[in-house]
Amino acid sequence: MTKTNKKQKAGDQKPAFSKMNDFKKEAAFHIFKESITTAFLLYMFVVFPLVLHDGYMDITITKYNFFKNGVLIYGILMCLTFILGFTDHMEEHTDAAKKTGRGRNFLASDIWMGAFVLSGTLAWIMADDKMAAYTGSMGRRCGLEFLVLVLVLYIGIGSGYKWQQILAPVFSVISGLAFLMGSLQHLDIDVFHLLSHIREDQQAMFLSTFGNINIFAGFVCISAAFFSGMYLIEEKRAYRICYMAALLLGGAALIAANSDSAYMGLAAAWVILLFFALKRSLFAEFVTVCTIFLSGYTIMAWITTGTGRGYEKLSGLAKLVDARDILTVCCVIGILCAIWLSKKKYNTGGSALSRLLIAGILLIAGITVTVIGCINHWEIFVFDDFWGDYRGFIWSRLCRIYQDLPFVDQVFGNGNESIYALMSARYYDEMLAVTGTVYDSAHNEYLQYLVTMGAFGLITYVGLIITSIRNCVKTWKDEPVMLAVLMLIVSYITQAFVNVEQPITTPFLFLFVAIAAGIRRNSLKKAN
Repeated sequence: MTKTNKKQKAGDQKPAFSKMNDFKKEAAFHIFKESITTAFLLYMFVVFPLVLHDGYMDITITKYNFFKNGVLIYGILMCLTFILGFTDHMEEHTDAAKKTGRGRNFLASDIWMGAFVLSGTLAWIMADDKMAAYTGSMGRRCGLEFLVLVLVLYIGIGSGYKWQQILAPVFSVISGLAFLMGSLQHLDIDVFHLLSHIREDQQAMFLSTFGNINIFAGFVCISAAFFSGMYLIEEKRAYRICYMAALLLGGAALIAANSDSAYMGLAAAWVILLFFALKRSLFAEFVTVCTIFLSGYTIMAWITTGTGRGYEKLSGLAKLVDARDILTVCCVIGILCAIWLSKKKYNTGGSALSRLLIAGILLIAGITVTVIGCINHWEIFVFDDFWGDYRGFIWSRLCRIYQDLPFVDQVFGNGNESIYALMSARYYDEMLAVTGTVYDSAHNEYLQYLVTMGAFGLITYVGLIITSIRNCVKTWKDEPVMLAVLMLIVSYITQAFVNVEQPITTPFLFLFVAIAAGIRRNSLKKAN
């Protein structure tokens, strides 16, 4: 080695104390960054679900403003953190990129998130009313501004995050309070008198701190799915008790929610959870989760049918309360099975063949129910204008509208939150005559994106969801919390087929999409 090379090598090497200082700065940077993110997540898990201003009268704009202000403050703090941190660690990031060839560990979901926000921007360009498309004021406040907030959220959390164990138990306590409040209102016990300013004929449509009953059902669905996953992976008894309490109250709240969409979302999540439980020999825990939830459901069924309170409000699958005796027997069987399985440490479903067999049984059962329902003309299998509380009407009319749109609008959309304008221009009188109201949403998020943001918007949204699910599946071995994140995402995208995009529960989807990206990226950084 020449003298020149020796000198250059020596010059490139930093003294030990200098490296130690760099390490301390790097550690402080990451701790501060993750502390800000944890504080924001606590804000979303504690403050956001409970916040109200004028009861239900302005709940949509109130929730949206709290979400908006929270994200803006979080974004500003993260920007300052990144600027200060990047200045000190620019050289280290460059060296890391050269060594690993991965830079900042780019994810496929990053591309789809960017493309999704781009599709919203293009839809805004296509809109006739730019201000309404930006704010979403003609719909449910999910305009371009909402997408920008979601992007800020994704960049901040998705840049890398280490999940803090305390977050899920805190979220379970707050969710349990929301569940309890909704259940009491269902039984005509309005503790905080939130229904006093609502017309009597409309009071059954509002519950808890989420307003519309379908939105409350969506929250019950996604949060119960999340706590189901957390229970399976949790080792601390105190935390497990929190999840058990939330699931018990969630079972009761499912009856109060009175919406079939919640049943759909939970069923989809639990099917995936079942296969995970079988693969990891956690079948006893899975049975426990189902039994706890069913116990809460059964208790509310007995109270509702026994006292008569809230019974007249029920419809659809909520009418299962009439089978309270069968539900009780199922609970007893579930409890006995959970106890026996836990004592015997029973290992079932470990082989791929057994899981395939279970999948086949579920598929055959689903096909059988569908065939029988179609033959016997069950309401859920008869699609007409009255299907799903007039969802049949709005879906069929929006499909006609989309077919008649110019090709450019079909690709890039007619404008964010433009359903009200499109439906009013073409079907206003018919809407009032058939449904008695004017719709500002498709009540199907996929159809909503197709019409308002075009095929490009729908494709990018689905791409974002698929890659987020991939983030969860790729990481749950090293980061078990990703199972619970997956449960929440799956439950949300299932109930979204018949539910509304709005700034009350929809932020939770994008929040957990960002969490999935953050945990995945953090895992990749460790590996590199």
